[in-house]
Amino acid sequence: MTSRRTRQRSAILRILTGCQDFVSAQELHALLTAADVPTGLTTVYRALRDLEATGGVDVVRDEVGERLYRPRPAEGHRHYLICRCCGRSRPVDSEIVERWADRLGADTGFAAVEHTVELTGICGDCQPATDEGEPAAMPLGTCPGQSPQLRELRQSVRRLLGLDDDTGVVIRQLACAEPGCPPLETAIAVLPVNGQAHRWTLHT
Repeated sequence: MTSRRTRQRSAILRILTGCQDFVSAQELHALLTAADVPTGLTTVYRALRDLEATGGVDVVRDEVGERLYRPRPAEGHRHYLICRCCGRSRPVDSEIVERWADRLGADTGFAAVEHTVELTGICGDCQPATDEGEPAAMPLGTCPGQSPQLRELRQSVRRLLGLDDDTGVVIRQLACAEPGCPPLETAIAVLPVNGQAHRWTLHT
């Protein structure tokens, strides 16, 4: 590996480590650009693929199937519960899943069994305030408990694009603690029931 590629990979890992939640390759590339680290998107994808192959990152998929990355903690592979509204993630105790996967491999004679467990929900900050009972099921992209600014942004996206109520609009905010990063990145995904999903990123 050349010294230039080594520097780029170190910068990618440094910025990724500064992110508080899962990020996509494109979001990571935008953070690198904002931090004045000249790195091509292909290089970001290659570095993330290498990190995944060597166990350096945990990987989940978002609502449109895009891969999201987060540095793997020193104690090893983790599973996460991720808010569908804001993207906040928290590790969960998944020892029972790991034991089940190991037992399944032993019982079936399969080797090198891999598994994917993706848990999503609506975090406490994004849930609507309720006085009694369980909150009603909310369709994808509907987050009435979000801040007034994000609700207004979602309504503006719907109005500007002429979206119907069946089209999901997911807004996820990413904070980066690394020097040189924009303090806040807002990712907007439009998810039609039929048709192609679209995604935009705003830096503030």
